[in-house]
Amino acid sequence: PIKIIATSEGSTNPEYRFYLRDPNGNLLTLQPYGATNTVTWTPTKAGTYQIIVHSKDKSNTDGSMYSYEARTDMSYTIK
Repeated sequence: PIKIIATSEGSTNPEYRFYLRDPNGNLLTLQPYGATNTVTWTPTKAGTYQIIVHSKDKSNTDGSMYSYEARTDMSYTIK
């Protein structure tokens, strides 16, 4: 198993969403938006995967529906 940990700076109430794009291009949700900043993924076959993390701050106080969002991704190769 591979534990993926995301961190967010400057957020009062961060939420995280984790995706995985497999070597065939299929997108899998590892975790929908939530307060947990970790997810565990167990690869089942070799290949290069793209791990995608979205983070947003749910602490908006101006009454708007919008919140700050960020996205990052990295490639991870399983041999």
